[in-house]
Amino acid sequence: MKVVVPMQKLQKSSLGGIAKDEIMKMIITGKLKPGDRLKEVEIAETMGISRIPVREALLLLEQEGFIESGPYKNNIVAELDYREIVHIFLPIRRILETYALRHFIDRATEEQFAYLEYQIRTMEWAIKETNLEKYADADIKFHECLFDSGDMKSVASIWSSISNRMRMYFFASARVLEGKLDHVVAAHEELLRCMRSRDYELAEQKLLAHIDEIVLPAPDESTR
Repeated sequence: MKVVVPMQKLQKSSLGGIAKDEIMKMIITGKLKPGDRLKEVEIAETMGISRIPVREALLLLEQEGFIESGPYKNNIVAELDYREIVHIFLPIRRILETYALRHFIDRATEEQFAYLEYQIRTMEWAIKETNLEKYADADIKFHECLFDSGDMKSVASIWSSISNRMRMYFFASARVLEGKLDHVVAAHEELLRCMRSRDYELAEQKLLAHIDEIVLPAPDESTR
């Protein structure tokens, strides 16, 4: 496993934080797959840093559920838990986003609407370029914008606590839906139109339909 990070980037932030972000990005995008071993020494050598910040990064990733301890104290990439996503994170997402939606529609500026439009156009570009990482990033930025309000700090904090797991889910769903992503873009466009017209009831219907539609298929238990 090669983790290459520019030295100037390492100097601008804590080494542990940079290492965590780089490893997490590789997990989210599938470059590191469930069951892959993460060797502390190897990561430290390829990044050109000591083992201490790598150990810190792996500990944080374990706390967030991205990796788990395997046999002989090895760190391995954790699987995306379907039941956790469907029965915990998606219900939380429905509550948070519908609550945030009402506040956003009441206060949204044309600049914020333009930002949402930009994310939709980025999603379109990413589909044409077959860039699922950029697509998933624009998708989650669209939804995160709903929490961009001064009186939404507590709700935004809850979202932030699950956002990395949701980012992983967004990317996984983009892989599953590849070839049908134009339909997802159209759903975002419909949602934005409702938001611009300040029609909360219809916007909520569109949002919930979109959230419920983008659900990963259940794994085949017989193969687990």
